[in-house]
Amino acid sequence: MPKQVVPLSARRIDTTKPSDKEQTLFDGGGLYLLISPQKFSIEGKPLPSSRGWRFKYRFGGKPCKISFGVYPDVGLEEARRRREAARTMIAEGINPSQERQQRRIEERRELVIDGNTFERIARQWYSIAKPQWVAEHARTVLSRLERDILPELGHRLIAEIKTVDVLAVLRLVEERGAFETAHRIKSIITQIFSFAIVTAIPEVEINPAAGLSKALKQPIKKSMAAIIDPIVLGRLLVDIERYPGSLIVRCALQLAPRLFVRPGELRHAKWSDVDLDGAVWR
Repeated sequence: MPKQVVPLSARRIDTTKPSDKEQTLFDGGGLYLLISPQKFSIEGKPLPSSRGWRFKYRFGGKPCKISFGVYPDVGLEEARRRREAARTMIAEGINPSQERQQRRIEERRELVIDGNTFERIARQWYSIAKPQWVAEHARTVLSRLERDILPELGHRLIAEIKTVDVLAVLRLVEERGAFETAHRIKSIITQIFSFAIVTAIPEVEINPAAGLSKALKQPIKKSMAAIIDPIVLGRLLVDIERYPGSLIVRCALQLAPRLFVRPGELRHAKWSDVDLDGAVWR
């Protein structure tokens, strides 16, 4: 016959003092209180000893164990209630230890990533990156973000977005024939996920946008042949003179074929770089 266990009492628990060895006080039904050995400080003063509830059981033929908290935070009656709840789960084919682990994972997930939507992380990335850009580029990025990306991904938790989700967004852009824009939007999403990884956003460990360039249609490149016919070139210069737009644009168009500089260099030119007397722009 199995050994009969005398149920614990609050008095017995309170009067049992820690010793130099670990002690176990059994209550029956797999429940017991584990009292850690007595330890002392450097000055020789006794340190508080922990008293933790444990429940041992068998599941699937294997021995298992689960903790029920520490005494006196969890009293004797509460520990017994938790034991009975665990035994009910076992009878229903549920492993209490695995069920607790899964519940903790879900609780942690809700705690740490609740609110970490793609839109929230994307706007954090944008606010940090924006000061490094010129105003026009910042407006373009924000426009693409709000028009093509956030409507599809903004409400989703960033940790749950997969490669197939990102590709679906890019396919929508391709459907309207904006192949080059699709590549640029892919780049924006890639940067947002890279930002999420380096800033340690919980559960974001891989970049689902990485490598998608090979899955996208390539934009058709048009070569712009240089004008070498003097008559055609003359016609172009006359057309520029007659350009009906703003003075600034017309001046830029007139300077471009004479100075052969990049558009960006022309746009950001400063008077301080120009020597009018020497007719030199440095």
